[in-house]
Amino acid sequence: MKAAAWLGLALLAGCDSDPDLQPEGDLSLRWKVEWDTTGVTTTADGWEVTNGRGVTFHVTRGYLVTYGLQLRPCETTTSTASRLLDWLRPVPLAWAGHGGLSDQSFVYGEVEPLVPLTAGFEREALLPDNASYCSIHYLVARADTNLDASAATVPMDRITLHLDGWWSAAGSETQTPLAIHTELNTGSYIDLERPVSTAAGGDETVVVTRQLAAFFEDLDPAALSEVRLAQSLLLNIAAAATVTQTGP
Repeated sequence: MKAAAWLGLALLAGCDSDPDLQPEGDLSLRWKVEWDTTGVTTTADGWEVTNGRGVTFHVTRGYLVTYGLQLRPCETTTSTASRLLDWLRPVPLAWAGHGGLSDQSFVYGEVEPLVPLTAGFEREALLPDNASYCSIHYLVARADTNLDASAATVPMDRITLHLDGWWSAAGSETQTPLAIHTELNTGSYIDLERPVSTAAGGDETVVVTRQLAAFFEDLDPAALSEVRLAQSLLLNIAAAATVTQTGP
């Protein structure tokens, strides 16, 4: 299923999740987070994509912080307006781990290198008894001590997205430097294909697929400030995320 039409974007003061909390439950949940590289061309020093405006983006170094993922109980499904308000209030569920572990389905993500692009990552969790979930929360947010950013070749503490490279306008051979280093955060609520229920028994796998080319969808850097470009990049990648499932 595709992400809901709305997305929240804000700055966080910090995160106080408890990494030592060990969840217990009966149904095993496996998270798989992966990339779809359709429309992306691999180059000797990275990768590039040309969007619908004819603008070519060439990425030579990059990191994206997928902070965490969490299932959302069916009874929490609300209107779009209510969801947006949740993003702007300090409610643990809305921030999926920022401010406290609010559900046993929550897992921390990774500081993902974009060059070379990795296949993604997997995590596991145990769901509580008598739980039923209808959507997920996919959170892209700045790194903190809960995530290992030691492999990054640029400082990623309190940073969400870093991109180096260049872009060229349609029909132009001029390569304009591309440099993004932002602490903005975003995320999306995505409906599941079917509810996940511990009553069904067995194991469940939830696969979150991001479209790599979607980073630059419909963007014209010449018309955007650095902040607006960073916002658009993050919103694009969260909005294009899809979910599939395998299980009982």
